[in-house]
Amino acid sequence: MVPLLWLVFEEEERRRTIGVRSFVRSFAVVGWLVGWLACLTRYVQEIIADEEAAFGRTLARGVKLFNRHLSTLQEANAEIFPGDIAFQLYDTYGFPFDLTELMAEEQVGWLVGWLVGWLICCACSSSSSSSSSRVE
Repeated sequence: MVPLLWLVFEEEERRRTIGVRSFVRSFAVVGWLVGWLACLTRYVQEIIADEEAAFGRTLARGVKLFNRHLSTLQEANAEIFPGDIAFQLYDTYGFPFDLTELMAEEQVGWLVGWLVGWLICCACSSSSSSSSSRVE
């Protein structure tokens, strides 16, 4: 008969051996994981750089279009930036509405007619996109 203390010691030694093996295995896994994360980090950085460049192009195009509309509106003696044009800049070209508001305010002191133009265009756009996505 084996004494109980010997069984406890043997079990503890087995745990220690298994612990060292799993440590070595996990260290190998961690090495692989570090390499994988380094590749993933480079990939994510490339995606972020591409998105930043695309957004920069969107902003540059939106500013040009905004200024073109603004000069046309000033020639027509308008006193408000139409919401439908602001919506078109947003919906078609991806130019943020808050930038349209900010630029209209800073450049000529105008407000954007969001209630009349923006909301109507937004409602029409969402209803037309939901009706075109229905499967019959």
